[in-house]
Amino acid sequence: MYDLWFYGIYWMAGFLFAFPMLLVGFAYTYLKPPPPAPDIPSLREIMLNLEKAKEVEEYDALFKTFAHHYTSLPKNIKEGDWLNAIKNFAESEFLDIDSTVKFGQDLENANPKLSKAISNTVGLALKHKKKD
Repeated sequence: MYDLWFYGIYWMAGFLFAFPMLLVGFAYTYLKPPPPAPDIPSLREIMLNLEKAKEVEEYDALFKTFAHHYTSLPKNIKEGDWLNAIKNFAESEFLDIDSTVKFGQDLENANPKLSKAISNTVGLALKHKKKD
């Protein structure tokens, strides 16, 4: 349709205008600082806030935080402290019995070596759970 020089000039002009934008984009991508690491609350903080929780929304937020960060036993936390946290969540009046059983099953599936201890802890929590 047009002469070959026409296409060559427009391709060169497009490349000359686009190339600096590509360089700026790559430089920005590789030179920007990394995002800050997420602030993971300690198990002790979660347990202190659990004792203070008076509403279902507060409990749900703490439960989701625990389920997200502490589903499996972290290496820097003692097993007894972790099981005590599970017991406190399972004994709470904000969690019904079916959800407590599901919570225990999820933890047992995530920690097959500790499944016996988890089932005992959740079972004792259900035994001592306040009936409404």
